[in-house]
Amino acid sequence: MPNSPLPALPSPGLLALPVALIYAAFAVAWIVYSDQIIGIWVRDPDRLTEMQTLKGLLFVVGTALLLWVMVRRGFARQADLQAVLSRREARLRVALRATGLGLWDYLVDSREVEYDDEAARMLGRPPEPFRESADKWLARLHPDDRESFRQRFRDYLEGRSEQYVNEFRLAMPGGDYRWFSSVGQIVDRDEGGSPLRLVGTYLDITARKRAQQAGLPAP
Repeated sequence: MPNSPLPALPSPGLLALPVALIYAAFAVAWIVYSDQIIGIWVRDPDRLTEMQTLKGLLFVVGTALLLWVMVRRGFARQADLQAVLSRREARLRVALRATGLGLWDYLVDSREVEYDDEAARMLGRPPEPFRESADKWLARLHPDDRESFRQRFRDYLEGRSEQYVNEFRLAMPGGDYRWFSSVGQIVDRDEGGSPLRLVGTYLDITARKRAQQAGLPAP
């Protein structure tokens, strides 16, 4: 059975809005009607003062309970959505590992790249997630591939290409180079439409490239 679409996690502003509206409605109703009700049933001035004090205490207790219920409900919904998201992410990682794909996540503003454990393993590092600057990544890129990589990446970011697909060589810790195929997609933009985040995959295609260079059938 296909996975149902994952609901978007509510933003802090949207999460707080129902709480604020219900609180405002409750406060207005209390202020408008509580004095009228007390005035109908209480005529003695001293008793009226006591009731006004009691009314204030009840308002504090009532609004505190109301806020507790609303905030608890909001956090519970967010926790449920986060749990669903975590399960989906875990299944995605299993699927990627089974197909030999590593996951990368590029943050445009900070120019940092995050890798999952499989991508880290492909890059010759311990198989655990890590982050590095784009400059460090570019320093490992084969000199002959830098211009073509920059051009394709720029074309996609600036909207001249509908998809990002690239092939390049990256230096391993031992100094040798391995070929990778990379596919990516913009997943987040700012209000003006500029890219904020890209997510994509690595596939090690070294064996295929070496076979092509040797004139042999691809493995």
